[in-house]
Amino acid sequence: MHAPTAGSGGRCTTFDAGRPRGVATAALVALILYGAFRIGLQLVAGLDPSFTVNAWGGPTYVGALAAHLLDAVALMSAAAWALDKIMLDDH
Repeated sequence: MHAPTAGSGGRCTTFDAGRPRGVATAALVALILYGAFRIGLQLVAGLDPSFTVNAWGGPTYVGALAAHLLDAVALMSAAAWALDKIMLDDH
């Protein structure tokens, strides 16, 4: 917690603490949005029969889907957990 500054009316200023929290929040939200985009891309890409031939977890669609969705879900879950910890009120 910051000490009250002159002219702040005795209130603690959190501007310095808010900037890193905002940057971290934006990065984690971007990671979650990228994960959602990647999952959607993987689901739609399965419509092309040649897409999964050389994919990790391929050559079947189910194997490629599992390989790409599991890591995306794990990253999105970790980002959501971190957002929960970052966005908690300090008071």
